[in-house]
Amino acid sequence: MHSKADQLELIGLMAANESAVAEIYEACAKLYPPRAKLFKKLTEAEHEHARSITGFSMKVKEGLARIPPDRLDAEVVMDSLDHVQELLKQVRQGGMEVEEALAKCAELEETLLEKHCFDVMETDSPDLKLLLGKLSADTAEHREELRRAREGEGGSSD
Repeated sequence: MHSKADQLELIGLMAANESAVAEIYEACAKLYPPRAKLFKKLTEAEHEHARSITGFSMKVKEGLARIPPDRLDAEVVMDSLDHVQELLKQVRQGGMEVEEALAKCAELEETLLEKHCFDVMETDSPDLKLLLGKLSADTAEHREELRRAREGEGGSSD
């Protein structure tokens, strides 16, 4: 079993990952004015995800939630964070067409879903279960919004 310290470290890394995703969207909002509304919306949502994940720390400390060792380890989260930071670097360098940025961001959201990043906590708390479900559903919605925006990039905007 992960110690509480290990679980708290994982939560911190997960929150940092969400904050880094928010930075990507914030950079995209500046670089792609026709899509700024979408990217600003996603920025706010990712900041909210980071705050929600950080809030899990107290639940772990109180014994109301835990991360089983077979669900997630720090290496997986660090790999994800490295990938997100690399994408952030690419976005900030510029030169990426908006279609490519939308595709890469949708792929990023897809990866978070595939890795079941929000299915890692075990809890008997209905409120926490609801929040974890919301984080997963929000991520799926972000992916779809980005895909729709990319498909509509042929001339329409937000």
